[in-house]
Order: sequence, then C-alpha cells, then structure tokens
Amino acid sequence: MTYAELKIIRPLYTHLKKISSLSLKIGDRFIYPPHKCLMFKTDLPPMNGKFLCCDDSGKTKWIDEKEKVGRINGVAVELMSISMKFITEYKRQANERRIKTE
Repeated sequence: MTYAELKIIRPLYTHLKKISSLSLKIGDRFIYPPHKCLMFKTDLPPMNGKFLCCDDSGKTKWIDEKEKVGRINGVAVELMSISMKFITEYKRQANERRIKTE
C-alpha cells in the first residue's frame, strides 16, 4: 500500500565521515554500505568504541568508531518535513471521518 510518492529534485551528495565525527549529528542520515537502508546515529553514548545506529524500520547496528559512512546532506530535515505532512494529513482525514459520522 502506497501513501506517498518521493520525488528527488536535486542531486544527492555524500560526505565520508567517521561515525565518531562530531559533525555527524544524532538523526543525520547516512549510507552504511553493508546495510540496505539509510541509517542514523542514536542518542545513546558510545560503548567500547562503537556507536549504536538505527534505520527507520527499527533495525539497530553497533558501528565501530573508525568506520566511515556517507552522510547525505539535508535528508534528516526533509524526512522530518515528510513526517509532519503525514501527521497533518492523518489529522485532516480523521477530522473529516469524524464529521461524516456525526
């Protein structure tokens, strides 16, 4: 079931960064080659030189602090915007359903 359509309108660029880099913030999306989905750092502190990272399906992976990942600019903010659109549309539809049943 499809709820939305994604259209990428600008080129996507990555910056290779160590997962431990301070410029790779919590929530920034990155490509981790062994993983098939975009991942992001969680707010858990690193343990034994590894950072807990997650994808949007909830799968987690401890990534060694020396590993390099490809950070994609602007994706985290865009995904947050898409999430807010889903919530706004859901509330609009729920309100519409409530009005029809009253």
